[in-house]
Order: sequence, then C-alpha cells, then structure tokens
Amino acid sequence: MTVVSSAARKTRPPTSIPALKIAPLVAPTTPVVPCELKLTQLKPSPTNPRKSFDPLYLDSLADSIRQVGVLERLLVRPIAASKKGGVIPQLVHGAWVGVDHYEIVCGECRYRASRIAKRDIVRVDIMDLTDEQVRVIQLIENVQRKDLSISDEAAGYEALVKEGQSPEQIATNTGKKLPYVRGMLKLARLVRLVPEVLKAVDSGRLPRIVAELVARVPAEEACQTLAKCVLAGQRWWKPGDKPPTPKDGAEVLTVRETKSLIAECFQLELKKAPFDRKALDLVEGTTSCERCPKRAGNAAVEDEAYKEIRADMCLDPACYRKKEQAHQRKQVEAAATSGQKVLTAKQSGGLFNSWDNRLSYHSPYVELDGKCYEDSRNRSYQTLLKEHLKPDQVVIAVDQSGRPHELVDKATAAKILRDHHQLGVKANTPNRSPADAKRAQEQKEWAAVRRRGQELAAAAAERLIKVNPGSGPWGDVLHAVCVSVVDEFWGEVVTAARKRRQGRSDRPGELVDLTGAEAFGLIAELSVAKALSYPGEDRTRHKLLFKVLGIDLDAIKAEVKKGDQVEVKKAPEKGTSARTPKKTAEQQLQDLGLLSKPGDPDFVEVGYSNPSERGDSKA
Repeated sequence: MTVVSSAARKTRPPTSIPALKIAPLVAPTTPVVPCELKLTQLKPSPTNPRKSFDPLYLDSLADSIRQVGVLERLLVRPIAASKKGGVIPQLVHGAWVGVDHYEIVCGECRYRASRIAKRDIVRVDIMDLTDEQVRVIQLIENVQRKDLSISDEAAGYEALVKEGQSPEQIATNTGKKLPYVRGMLKLARLVRLVPEVLKAVDSGRLPRIVAELVARVPAEEACQTLAKCVLAGQRWWKPGDKPPTPKDGAEVLTVRETKSLIAECFQLELKKAPFDRKALDLVEGTTSCERCPKRAGNAAVEDEAYKEIRADMCLDPACYRKKEQAHQRKQVEAAATSGQKVLTAKQSGGLFNSWDNRLSYHSPYVELDGKCYEDSRNRSYQTLLKEHLKPDQVVIAVDQSGRPHELVDKATAAKILRDHHQLGVKANTPNRSPADAKRAQEQKEWAAVRRRGQELAAAAAERLIKVNPGSGPWGDVLHAVCVSVVDEFWGEVVTAARKRRQGRSDRPGELVDLTGAEAFGLIAELSVAKALSYPGEDRTRHKLLFKVLGIDLDAIKAEVKKGDQVEVKKAPEKGTSARTPKKTAEQQLQDLGLLSKPGDPDFVEVGYSNPSERGDSKA
C-alpha cells in the first residue's frame, strides 16, 4: 500500500512533534511525514498506558470534531505488511511502502472521537519509531495530562525509569521540576506497598504531600505501618504494637501530625544507640550504621528531601531494634559468663511495668542506674554502691523489650547505704522522694476537701429547692439533667455520692427513686466536685455557686486538717448583722434562672405536704 504525502501539495518542512520534548533516547531516525490517512488504516497501540476512556469526554470531543475537525495531528508509526517475511516499511520519495497499517502512538482519544463523529480521514504525522521509543513517548505524553490521577502519574514515572530514563531525563522530557519527579517516584512505591494511600489521594481525602511523607520512609514495614496510622488518624505508635486498621470515613492525619508521628516514632537518634554503630557483625545481612543508606545523611545524597532531617538519624526502626536486641543478648551472655546471676523470664516478668519497661514501684530490687532519692544529691545507686557490692549481689533481669537491667536487693542496698552513707532505704517498700510523699499527702487531703464539699453542696441545695416529683415540670427536668451529667464524672465523685445516699444508685437509668430535691442536690454536688477538681484551679467563676450554697472553702480545708465537722452556713436572720444579705437563697436562685419568679409565664405554685419541704426561714 502506498501513501502519498501531502508535502507535495503543501510546502511544509519535516518537523519534530511540537507537543513533546523528545530526549535523545527517543529521537527519530527518519523525518516526520505529515499526511492524511483513513481511519480504517489506523489501529490503537497495545502499549498505550491509558486503558480507560471517559464516554462523556469522547462525546464532547466528537461534537468539537464535527464543527472544526481534528486540530492536532495524531502521531502514528508504520507497521510492516508481513513481519514473517522480514519486510521493512520504507519511505520512498515521500511515500511509505511495505505498510500493513499504522499504529497510533499518541492521539487515541482523537481517533475514537473521530469514529463517533463519522469522520473518514484524519490528519497524522508519521514517524518511524522503535518499540522502546514508542513506549517512552507514550509514557511521557501520558504523565503530561492534566486530568491524570496521582496514582496513574506515579505509575507512569516508574514505567519511564524501567525503560532506562533517569529522573533528570524525565524532568527534561516532561518539563517538570526534578524534586517533583523524585516525589512522584517515591509515591510509586506505595502502589505496591500500600495502594490504599494513593486511593485516598486520588479521592481527595488525603493531601499528596502527606502521601509523599509516607513514601519517604525507606523501610517497607515501617512505611506500611505509618500508612495505616495516617489513614486511621492515629497520632502515636510504639514498636511492637499492632498496626491500626483504617476505617472508612476516619479522619486522616494532617501534614503537621504526620511529620510529628514520623519524628517521634519512626526515626531514632543514632548517637544514643547502646550498640557500636560501626559494628558489622551485630545482625547478619546488614551494614554499619555509618554506611547504611537508611541513615538520613546518606539518604540525602540521593534525595534532597532528607536534608530536612538531622544527618545522624536512623530511618529504619526495625533494623535499629534488631541491632539493639543483638547487643542486649551479648550483654546477658557476657554477664552469665562472668558469673553474675541472670533471672529467668518468669522471674523477671513481674519486676517491670508493661507500659514503659521501668522497674516496678513494688519491686524488691533497686536498679543501679536509678537515682537514690534518699541522697540529697540524687546520685545513682551505681555511684553509691559500686565500691561495696560483691559480684554475686548484682543480678541481671531482662524486661519485655529484651533490655537487661542490673539490680540489687533492697535489703542489701539499705544496709550499704546505712553503714557507709548514713542513708535509710526501706527494704520492703518502694523508694519515694520527700517531694513525692508531700505531693501524695496534698492529694489525699484535697480528695477529702472535695468529698466534704460535695456533701455540703448536696445538703444545701436540697434545702433551697422547692420541688416535689409529680407536682410540676421541675421534677422531670431535673431527672433528665441528672441522667445527662452523671456519667461525665469520674468514679471517685460518683462513688462518694452513692455512699452518702446509703447505697442508692446515681447511675443513669437508676435515678427514678430520687425526689426532685435530691436530684437538684445531686446536680449541685457534681458542680461543686467539678469546681474542686484540682487544688490550684482558678475558682473565680465558682464564687457565686459557693456563696449561694453557703460553702466556705477555707473552713472545709481547716476541717480536713483537724478532722472536725463543718456545717453548712445558714443565712443570718434579717437585721441581725450589717453583713446580712438582702435576698433569700430562693431569690438568689431565681436571679440565676434556676427557679421561676411569680409572674413569669412558666411559674407554677407547688404544694407541699410537709412545711419543712419549703426550705424558707419559717419552715
């Protein structure tokens, strides 16, 4: 089949493709031949990275083609008529011979839209290209699309690298900046490791910069764990914990939160490592930390993004942990060889806290690295005991993380401290500093102040309120408020309220047996408990509450100190003192909006079966 070029009719010199910047790798060996071809002579390329085509977009493009035609030429290449016969298409006097059909390199959307528009002929540029050149051109053209998803764009950049393109060449060919290309190549890792991250980016749920932060974590296991934390909105993770399971609709981490999580949980400072960073025999198959590519300083040579991190940081916490454990095992073996006693796993199990692997508060041992708070200078036990300890008096215990600890029995430590330093250590109780003891006593006293304040508030409030369940709307309202607020308070407050009511429950759903006055008293009690949460809390906004209920905080403190009982202050009789308040407690509650006033639309006169329920000065 012979195709006559339109170059004979129109004086147009051979040109390169204007829409693409073609690197030397894909430079054509023959000139570009512009001409017109029938649609039946064209076939889509099997290597086109774009596999899906939007029908609505094709219909819109077809409408445009009906009006003005195909404005941009398609790029095609000739395919031999017989591959078995070894026939090679040739350009002879401006015409291609030995061609079976033309493969569409770029422009399949325009080809499909032209078929919809019932066009028979399209304008094309014919270029003789190898298979490798076709793939590179298609990938470059694909990643330049504006409507391309992040995951497809990242996959396109990775395919270009597999074709032999360097990041610098890709940046030149696509017109993108080199840092952008490097970031996209990092994102391509997530296609294989955690595709859920790129799906979240494509949907707009996760910012691209957060995905890039995740992709920069070099260790695959750490990268997968970090991705799950980000998608689950979890701001903290500890080595050894099970990675969270992301849920649909969960709030993802922000850029700042992700950076903080990476810095705190996925990067480790090598200068604090207990093992030799130059060692090559700690873990088989690993190199020294100084030469490791997962050290931030070394990683920054390949990717400038790592320059934001301090150079002496390990980016692979799993490898760091393996080296640390290997070092710890060597320490234990060396101690056993030297004759020191090493506790079994069962013996060591109850000695350390499960949450921080520190020596338990109630352990019968002291740790040599720990501080001695009986000493005025808070020197370590190692400093105070080392000259007087025998080798068999030091035992080795290993915590849940595998770290060995040098321990000494408290009785032995107490004897040495007493005999050589005139210091006392209790052998059967944990060490406590004077500051800790003082703080504990203050907390104990304040808890007593809060309990007494609750009791006085409940008693005062029940005398102030004039409500009986069933005789008006106030009872139902107070019950509803109680049910809403009781569960918001901590157990100590609720337990104290229950005991004071002789076992009657104050849990939501079990308040039906409380009278309206008791319900109001419970609300007042919880309000006072909230005001007395902490000793140093600012209680300026609670002054009126204390005044209405007749609670004297200074008197309660003095009562707790002496162990005496303090009654609720009663308002003095009118005229008996210059400091007598002008308004009754009921009037003050009405001013606060807690009781309706006579004349208000919602005022209800409530009857009482017992005059003592009125709570006024005459009752």
